[in-house]
Amino acid sequence: MNKLRKLISLIPLMIVWLMACVLFWGWIFTMITDTSPVHKIVLCADVSAINVKELSLRLESEMPENIYMVKVYPFSYAMFDSDTLRKADLLIVREQDIDMYKDWFAPLPDSFLDKPFTYCSPDNSVSGIKIYDSANNTGSACSLIQYSSPGKEPCDYYLFFGASSTHVKNRNNADDDAAVIAADILLSLI
Repeated sequence: MNKLRKLISLIPLMIVWLMACVLFWGWIFTMITDTSPVHKIVLCADVSAINVKELSLRLESEMPENIYMVKVYPFSYAMFDSDTLRKADLLIVREQDIDMYKDWFAPLPDSFLDKPFTYCSPDNSVSGIKIYDSANNTGSACSLIQYSSPGKEPCDYYLFFGASSTHVKNRNNADDDAAVIAADILLSLI
């Protein structure tokens, strides 16, 4: 009976040890498989569902040589580390939530100023491109991104460039325009 009590009293310690092991090895795996922000594009999307793997592969296929990886995260995943959202190169946000995240957006690069359906804040400091129109149920990458979900009111979505992005030339000492290329590819996907 004493051995059973002793074993039962060790269960909380074993659970803590198991959780520490999982976190440690998860961190090791991330360190091994991830790359530095200089060689990576990050897209965060506040959408109902997203085919992360397929979208990442499509965007990676046309990146410049210095970009080794494109990471696509739904907001629900990125919320575990809000730095991921703040430092994202591209963000897809619902129209109703634009004010909530506006500090993380940058003005559009010059090559996007002629695009139709742009969103512009009242003070002209934040601007984005409509990527999904709920009225017509049309948008970019609809085969990879589920913008609306059953039971929720449909809404428009906009694509924004991150204020911390280091992949837009003439901004943040960027050496490349990889975020601009990724945005162009994303907008061209059907």
